[in-house]
Amino acid sequence: MLGRYDGALPYARESWEASGRLLGEAHPDTLLNGDTYAYLLHANGDDEGAEAIYRATLDATRATLGDRHPDTAVALNNHAYILDVLGRYDETEAAYRQAIATLRAVYGAEHPEVCSALNNLGTMLYRNGRTDEAVACMDEVYRVRLRTLGGEHPDTLNTLNNLAVLNASRSEHSLAEEQYREVVRVSERTLGDAHPDTLSTMANLADLLRTTGKLDEAQSLGRETVGRAATTFGADHWRVGDYTSRHARTLLSLGRNAEALERFREAHAIASRALGDQDRRTQDIRSDIVSTLGAMHDEDPEGGYDTRARAWLEDGGAPDPG
Repeated sequence: MLGRYDGALPYARESWEASGRLLGEAHPDTLLNGDTYAYLLHANGDDEGAEAIYRATLDATRATLGDRHPDTAVALNNHAYILDVLGRYDETEAAYRQAIATLRAVYGAEHPEVCSALNNLGTMLYRNGRTDEAVACMDEVYRVRLRTLGGEHPDTLNTLNNLAVLNASRSEHSLAEEQYREVVRVSERTLGDAHPDTLSTMANLADLLRTTGKLDEAQSLGRETVGRAATTFGADHWRVGDYTSRHARTLLSLGRNAEALERFREAHAIASRALGDQDRRTQDIRSDIVSTLGAMHDEDPEGGYDTRARAWLEDGGAPDPG
């Protein structure tokens, strides 16, 4: 996202400042322009600048409309989000909880804005290791969306996928598998076999199956995910590289090291082209290649795998003859 909107920044700032001068800092147009400017600052990597504008917008909204107005709650949610991005988690949690309380009082417990704020709070709690609390937030969001939107709505399916991720992370593997399978089943019917959301959950399910030792199904599902993703995104899309590397880890678990190495090399080539050599995801795949070569060296000390591993370590992906 970075840099995509840099050309719009000067105009957004000019609009915000002009409306503040002409209409006043608390005028609805000024507040709207402030939100737009803050969003663009965040989109271009200036999160500190975005936080300052979101905070100014929140203060002006609160002073004009009061703590119990829906616009104040939305401004709280926006400010909490950028605090979350900045890692100021104590402030983030307080802001999200205040936004949720206000939104519930104004709109009722089942309003989409309440779900959005609860989802954001749950995500923040998960990142901070408070998984049980995160599950409680996500479960509430899921139940509300199931009642109000139905089980086939993309937002409901996305929340169920998120719940499965949380349950897998706390070793509730059977529940997570059930939830992933339900998302895949419904997504294939309503969104299509090759929809990005369908593919994402298929990959998550394959990872879980690998973790729980269901390796043959994990391998088959992982291979299918890669094939569908290449059709949907094109062979050089970074998602294809991601799914290929995840499939390779399953091959590694099956002891098919040579096949795994080939898949990792394919994934690295895709990630290098799509993301660059310094991207964390590219470097993670490079580490997988080194680990795989190390395992192959243990099996065949005379095979030259240690030399190839050193080349990857030292040169970040020197030409590897295979």
